[in-house]
Amino acid sequence: MKRWLLLPVMMSAVLAAYTASAADVKIGYVDIKRAVENTKSYQDGMKMLEELTGRREKELRALEEKILDASSQLRSQSMLMSPEQLASKQEEQATMRKQFERLQQDAQEELMREKRRLDQGVFADFYRVVGEFAKANKYDLILQKQSALIFGSEALDISAEISKELDK
Repeated sequence: MKRWLLLPVMMSAVLAAYTASAADVKIGYVDIKRAVENTKSYQDGMKMLEELTGRREKELRALEEKILDASSQLRSQSMLMSPEQLASKQEEQATMRKQFERLQQDAQEELMREKRRLDQGVFADFYRVVGEFAKANKYDLILQKQSALIFGSEALDISAEISKELDK
């Protein structure tokens, strides 16, 4: 019987000790997406990707126009062509379509590769900066807002400070 009475007293003591020690713990959280996207290096990288996308789209549009022109000419002149000429023009058109598809696929792969390179560089810096920030500001725990946090007071959000550190 004394054991049952002693158990709640011991649990209360453990809980009180934990609460007292938790008061000394410094915790913060970071919205990684916001912290990274607000950095100059990320924004510069995204501008570079947009420029690259624009150049690739321009190349693809030019080739697409060339294919459409060739197709239009083939339709209008096919009755005047010999079977050999017609077959040759159709083969040229098929080759241009394959070239267009390859160019389109290469452009997509290049953009994905460049985006991955940008993300890897920024996120490598991000984790390094967060570690340095935590040590310099005596944080015991920094959480990621997107996956580990159900609620966090705005006072604990250090995303803006991390963005500033990333820009240094």
